[in-house]
Amino acid sequence: GGKKGAKHPEFKVALVKGADAMKKKKGSFLVQVECGGEEFPVVTTYENLAAGQRVIFAPEGSTVNGKEVKRVKVAGEWTAGIICGPMEMGWAGDASQCIVLDKRCQVGDFAPAGETASAPAASADAGGAAREGGDEAGADDDDEQDKRKSKSKGKEKSKAADSDEEDDGDRGKKKGGKKK
Repeated sequence: GGKKGAKHPEFKVALVKGADAMKKKKGSFLVQVECGGEEFPVVTTYENLAAGQRVIFAPEGSTVNGKEVKRVKVAGEWTAGIICGPMEMGWAGDASQCIVLDKRCQVGDFAPAGETASAPAASADAGGAAREGGDEAGADDDDEQDKRKSKSKGKEKSKAADSDEEDDGDRGKKKGGKKK
C-alpha cells in the first residue's frame, strides 16, 4: 500500500503571491508563486487561485504526465512551471480546479504525493510502477515534444514580427534568468 504522508519526489509546495487574468489569453491567468525563497511566473487556466494559497508546483525540469516541464513563453509571458490539479497528479477530482493544500504544508517542501481526501494507496502504487518501466516510453514522448516545440517556435517568431508582444513580457527577464 501507499505510505500515508508520502512526499512527491519532484513537485513542491508553493505559495501563491498573486494571480492576474491575462489580457492576451482569455481564460488564462499569470500567477506568481514562491517556492524555496524564489518567485516563479506560471501561466495557468485554473480559476480557483488566490494569493496566500498553498499549491502543488511542478518546477522546471520535473515531469508532469510523462512530459518534462520547460520554461516557455505563453502569450508573451514566461511560465516557469506548472500548478497542479487532479489531472497532473493522477488524482480524482475537478480538473478545472487546482489542488489547494492545507496550511500545514510547508512552502518549499516536497508536495504530498497521495490524495489527502481519498485513498492514496492506489495512485501511489500506480505511479511507482509507471516510473520504473517508464524509460522506453519516455524516449518516445521526447520526440513528440520536439516536433511540437519546433512548430510553436515558428509561430512565435511570426507573431513577434507583426506585434510588440516579445518586448512586453521580456523586460530584463532574460538577463536576470541567466545569472543564477
